[in-house]
Amino acid sequence: MLIDKSHTKWIAATLLLLALAYVAYAAYAKAAYAAGGAGPSGATLPGLGFGIAGFALMLFCGLLGARRKVRVWRLGRATTWLKAHIWLGLLAFPLILFHSGMLLGHALTLWLMLIFIVVEISGIVGVLLQNLVPHSMLEMVKAETTFEQIPYVIEVLQREAAKIVSSVCGALEEPKLETPETPASDLRSGIKTDGRVQGKEVKSKGKNAGPLEGSLPLKNFYLDEIKPFLLREYHPRSSLATPQRAEAVFAHARTLLPATLHESLVDLKSVCDERRQIAVQERLHLWLHLWEYIHIPLSYLLLALSFFHVLVSTFGYSGVLNK
Repeated sequence: MLIDKSHTKWIAATLLLLALAYVAYAAYAKAAYAAGGAGPSGATLPGLGFGIAGFALMLFCGLLGARRKVRVWRLGRATTWLKAHIWLGLLAFPLILFHSGMLLGHALTLWLMLIFIVVEISGIVGVLLQNLVPHSMLEMVKAETTFEQIPYVIEVLQREAAKIVSSVCGALEEPKLETPETPASDLRSGIKTDGRVQGKEVKSKGKNAGPLEGSLPLKNFYLDEIKPFLLREYHPRSSLATPQRAEAVFAHARTLLPATLHESLVDLKSVCDERRQIAVQERLHLWLHLWEYIHIPLSYLLLALSFFHVLVSTFGYSGVLNK
């Protein structure tokens, strides 16, 4: 898991720094109100100090993306960078709040704070997903494969299903899928090129064997239900899309077939079960990475607008911020 005991020191350090920053801000705010002024402000020396510290942490967190792209940089371990990114990124937000006097501001500063809030929330969601999704994947996907090989594995499932049906039903009257160069057993656990599906041996009747007696319902079941279900584009409304419905459909198909074809039906069910698990893996993979499409672009936008805010504040163009 991403968050484990190795994060304990980072959590303790973050909480300590936050406590110290809060004590300093409380003393500064009390003095500012006691002086009869408008209270804490980013234009004061303590306010600038909080702003510089928070912006420095934001810049550091932004360097994680650069380090990932330039892997030849040997600047510490990747896990250390990730831990620092998580906890220092969380610390940056309260520091920026102390810089603004606990106010969201208006105009540019308001947009900065709103974007910062979205960046923080999306980062927290990302951490939670990276802790929960891999665990769920292990529980829900027994035949997990690498995400990049999923299209190929689906083709393997299609060929195996066609092979099972044609071995007892004869020709399926459809173009034969090309055999890939890479052996299926190298990329998919449970399906091997020696005619085994999930450990069940397929008893081939020969390429030119005619259909067995009573096999027509199996052929129709394959063409109407199984073949569409095994397409690359997954159909969640298929009668085979959930384990409960699939169990009922296969149970009904079993009643239409002679006992000699029940083993082939079991093999087909195993293929469909694995196609369903692949769909679950794809969905979990999407959730695992979807937050990045929000967090990363907005993080860079936040840094760019923060630079602009620094330039405007430094050169005294305060009128720009109030427009």
